[in-house]
Amino acid sequence: MNRLQTALAVRRQVQHRTVGVSPMYGVAFCPVCDKQLYHRRNGKHRYYYCQNKHGRNIPADYVEKLVFDTFLEEFGGDKVMEREYVPAENHQIELEAAVRAVEELTPLAGTMTSATMRSRLTEQLRALDFEIARLEKLPAREAGWVYKETDSTFESVWKTSTPEQKRRMVIDKGISARIIKESDSIHFYIETQKIPPRPEDLRGKS
Repeated sequence: MNRLQTALAVRRQVQHRTVGVSPMYGVAFCPVCDKQLYHRRNGKHRYYYCQNKHGRNIPADYVEKLVFDTFLEEFGGDKVMEREYVPAENHQIELEAAVRAVEELTPLAGTMTSATMRSRLTEQLRALDFEIARLEKLPAREAGWVYKETDSTFESVWKTSTPEQKRRMVIDKGISARIIKESDSIHFYIETQKIPPRPEDLRGKS
């Protein structure tokens, strides 16, 4: 649980850090100190390493393939969700306008002398009554973000996604990896626990 909380904390902190971020930032950790593994390029070679010097350098391609293959195996068939902003919905202004119209028309009822005008006034008041009843039944909704399912799966969009988009997909599905290289052996385990959605992300979702 402590490891998962550490991973979640890192993910929240780097939510808006996207420029120049390594493909495994917020995903790959050292199993000894539980710290983020860092990414480094040396000429044509890339690797991940622990700043506290636990273990040896791990080839970047190996780490990324391990994590990405796990992601596609677990979630490749899932539908991609798109985040969509939903504006606030409040019908109080329309309701107040309808009530004011009733208040203006009601005093006229006692002044009408013709059947035609009384009938028309009654129709207007009845229409306003229906409109007020309709508006009173409509729910008020705060502005917020909702997730909507698309027709695409993660597997279908994977090849055309950027490294940063892939990293976000992995993080959003709660995948994290503990990996270390000792001598010529690489030891690892991968967690695939889904991060619980935040209330603000689900607001307005049925």
